[in-house]
Amino acid sequence: MPTKSRKELYREALLDVSIDRGTVYDVTQQELDALSAFTTKNSGPFISQSQATQEVVDHNRLSRKPSPAELAAIQRLREALEVKDHLWSPDIVIKAFHDLDIIFFNGRLRNNVQFQWKTPEAFTSHVRPDDFALGATNRTGRVGQMSIKLNAHNLLFRNVIQKPRMQVWSTALHEMCHAYEGVRAQTGMKPGHQKDFDLKIEAVHERAQKLFGLWAIVPAEELARCGLYKTWGQNHGV
Repeated sequence: MPTKSRKELYREALLDVSIDRGTVYDVTQQELDALSAFTTKNSGPFISQSQATQEVVDHNRLSRKPSPAELAAIQRLREALEVKDHLWSPDIVIKAFHDLDIIFFNGRLRNNVQFQWKTPEAFTSHVRPDDFALGATNRTGRVGQMSIKLNAHNLLFRNVIQKPRMQVWSTALHEMCHAYEGVRAQTGMKPGHQKDFDLKIEAVHERAQKLFGLWAIVPAEELARCGLYKTWGQNHGV
């Protein structure tokens, strides 16, 4: 079967996410709906930035023994990563959000993060014009609750990203590291890529590589191959 065109992937990404279409994944419609609208408050308890960072580092230690629920999530995600190109739809990263959360963030993002594909217009108010934005994480005005947006145009439609399937997961993990600060830390999400962020994403990247061969940190050579090292890498401290 032929691989889907970029135009088709872009169109699919902007459809409402439903268990009845797109990539098959073990998730409920209620879980999917919770990623587009908050139904509960985040009442904490909240901790310091350094404590939030240490939680992620400790959870992603390669020596830690995963729980049965985490092992089940790992298996579901491995099966999803093996889906053939002609069956793969961008909704898979949305459907797998809760498993990514369980595997890399101990399930602490659940009910506190909106996670959606968006058009470029959704990024104009908080992304610099010269920044090739693949995703963004923003405050929502609700305490300890964040919004993650994936840029469907730049990740899927533009003929720049050479490995869109790989980059979709990388962007999701990157933004989830940002969101974790906003969900767990008393001071909320720090701007940019500070030391705490670097420690979190390095721990997530190492484990993502070991478990799935995925990136959380895009290799410099991949950025260069896509022609993004100057515009993306410099803006992100690479």
